[in-house]
Amino acid sequence: MSFFRFVCFHYSLSANYLSRSFVNVMLPSFHAGVQDSLTVGDDRREFDHFSKSNNSRRITPPTDFFYCNVRSLVPKSHVLLNYASLYNPSVFALTETWLNESYPSSLICPPHYIPFREDRRGTRGGGALILVKDVICASRLNVYSDDSLHRIDAVACQLCFGRGHDLGVLCLYRPPDCSSSDILLLFDIIDNFLKHELKYFLILGDFNFPDIVWPYSAVSLHSNMFLKFCQENFLTQHVHSATRKISNSLLDLVFTSQGTTISSISVNEEFGSSDHRIIQFSVCVKQPLSVRKSVKRNL
Repeated sequence: MSFFRFVCFHYSLSANYLSRSFVNVMLPSFHAGVQDSLTVGDDRREFDHFSKSNNSRRITPPTDFFYCNVRSLVPKSHVLLNYASLYNPSVFALTETWLNESYPSSLICPPHYIPFREDRRGTRGGGALILVKDVICASRLNVYSDDSLHRIDAVACQLCFGRGHDLGVLCLYRPPDCSSSDILLLFDIIDNFLKHELKYFLILGDFNFPDIVWPYSAVSLHSNMFLKFCQENFLTQHVHSATRKISNSLLDLVFTSQGTTISSISVNEEFGSSDHRIIQFSVCVKQPLSVRKSVKRNL
C-alpha cells in the first residue's frame, strides 16, 4: 500500500480568502519497487500568501513591490526583463526613467505588465513609472492640479482588490536642486493623492532629502518642512539603510498609511549601472471582518 496526501483548496467568495486542507488516501502500489509509504513534506504552514486573520481583522494577500531609481531605463530594459523573470513582482515602481514620447511602452515593458508612466516634459531626465501585473485591476489617479510643466515627476494608480481592500500607489521623483516652489508642488501632489480618500496607500520614490534622520530630525529648511508634512499626515517611513551607493545616503523612501503593513523590506544590489539600490518589500492591508446578520424566516 502507498500513502498519498492530497491538498484541497477552498475559496470563500464571501470572505475573499483561500484556505487549505489535507486528505490522506491509502492506495495499492502499482509497480514493483514503489515504496509502500510515500513521504510527503510536512508543510503545515497556513497559506499566509492568501489569508491571515485574528479575532477582528482580515488581511489581503501580500502584494510584492520592486522599486529603484534606474537612471535611464531604455539601455537597462534587459535588466528589467531579468528581474521580472527572476522575482515576478506584482508591481514595479521606477524613477528617473528618462523616457519621453519617442519611447513606446512596448520597448521597456516586460510581458504581462500594464504601464502607468509620467515622463519628464520639456527637459531630459526625470520620469516616474509604475508597472502592474495584468492580473490586477488597476486605474490611474490624477495627482497634478494643472497640466503645466513640472519639475517633480509623479504617477499614481489604484490597485483594486475588492471589498474595501483597494491600495493606492504614488511613485515620484524630486530632483535634488528643487526650489521653494517645488517643495510646495511636492506637498500639493501628495495632498491631491490623499484626496482620493483611499484608506490604504503607499508613497515611494526618490525624494532627495539626504539630511533627514528618520523619523526624528533634519538639517535644511526644505527637509524640515517635508519631515513636518509627513508627521502631520501620519505617514510612516520604512527605509533606514542607504539607497545610493556613491554618497552612502538615504534618498529613496517608502511611506504607508495606518493599516497598510509592510513586511520583508530589504535594500539590495544596484539596478544594472544605476548608482541606486533596489528596494523590495511586500504590502498587506487590514480590513475589519464583516459581520453576517442572521435572518429569521417564518415558515
